[in-house]
Amino acid sequence: MEEIHNVIPYIGRDEEMLSLINSTLEKLWFLTDEAFLNMDLEPYKEEPVEDE
Repeated sequence: MEEIHNVIPYIGRDEEMLSLINSTLEKLWFLTDEAFLNMDLEPYKEEPVEDE
């Protein structure tokens, strides 16, 4: 949640993105630790960016 809050200043006036962020934060706020730990987030994992 902290990382999401950190990007808000970079969003600017993109109302659609701000709405999405607020909706996501609200859902995370009410998510229990147990429910979070049971989520399968593997499909959303990104590969690390390699330095050139």
